[in-house]
Amino acid sequence: MPVLFLLFVLGCSKGGPAHSSPAPVRAHDPPKAAAPRDAVTPEPRKEKKAANALLLPADETSPDKPFSFSIQRRFSSDAESRLIARAEQACPTRKNVAKGLRAFGKTKLSNPLPCQWWHTSVDGVRIPGAVTRYALSYYRRSILQYRAGRVRSGSVRMRAADLNYVAHVQRRKQFAYGARTFGPAFIVTLKLTWFQNCGDLCALGFRKERVVVFENDGAMTVLGDGALESHVVS
Repeated sequence: MPVLFLLFVLGCSKGGPAHSSPAPVRAHDPPKAAAPRDAVTPEPRKEKKAANALLLPADETSPDKPFSFSIQRRFSSDAESRLIARAEQACPTRKNVAKGLRAFGKTKLSNPLPCQWWHTSVDGVRIPGAVTRYALSYYRRSILQYRAGRVRSGSVRMRAADLNYVAHVQRRKQFAYGARTFGPAFIVTLKLTWFQNCGDLCALGFRKERVVVFENDGAMTVLGDGALESHVVS
């Protein structure tokens, strides 16, 4: 079954894996790069420096309320850290972007970016269609702006906000996602959770997950991109 993503907005706005047998994957021998099957649009030039180097920023935890964030990446080798970096920099396909737009009653974006990871916005906050490095950077910057008392154009002043991001790598002899099955592979999971409060009966929260499969033959498959499966606006 695909991961269920939940978005809830109140007020303020009007409008598993399955296991089986074959040979294990070696952590010291990661798959070689190959053209992804279900992604990738080239990443935007302005954020290309870190992506080209396949470097991961340091983990960060800033629990200071009312604006807090935690960014954690779990891996056991340099090879696995590079897989997380590749999973984060992959951009959604045009097909998944279009699917997300239709879910919000849109047909196209007025000024789409090369890596269009969101579909719409609520109270000035972007709603993600994919968990990418650019999405993570956006929500982290939002927390810092709220702390500084700055309000984006078209946004509202927040009373509180929280970002939680976790990325991790697993080795599987076999992996299943919905109706799809894969042989020996590294499975990278990126999970982003966001919550904000802008007053009485004014809140926004969602969880979005991306799963990237790196098979032994070098094939890379991105799963979970597209619109949030469930959302409520009132």
